[in-house]
Amino acid sequence: MMTSAIYLDHFPTIFKTLIKTKLSIITAVATIVCTGLSAQATESELARKQEMIGFLAAGQCIVNTGMATQETVDGWAGQYVNEDPDRKPAYQWATTSPNGQAAVQATVPFLTPDCDGVSISDEQFARVMMPYFK
Repeated sequence: MMTSAIYLDHFPTIFKTLIKTKLSIITAVATIVCTGLSAQATESELARKQEMIGFLAAGQCIVNTGMATQETVDGWAGQYVNEDPDRKPAYQWATTSPNGQAAVQATVPFLTPDCDGVSISDEQFARVMMPYFK
């Protein structure tokens, strides 16, 4: 039985949505760093976690809106992580830790209907995310 890979480049509009959402999340959550986040996390670790939250939340939003199946989004996530091995710890954190999972789930309701950004201000969103990064 042959299986086909699901590549992001076959879905350029959705891929752009995932990347655009990821950038919105990074911008919003970056405020947390300025407000005294734990010194345990380095800036690059924090940035990768923020990036992954945005990517996974946008993926969940895309599934919720019917633009793609969960299987397709899971394939994109696997490809995204494999493209850069430095993303793997952030992916594991976002998918297995209680704070990571909660941050992804907390993000989804604040995404715009087309899943390409957050629907509240950066400051409001940073307050929503703060508990998950302590």
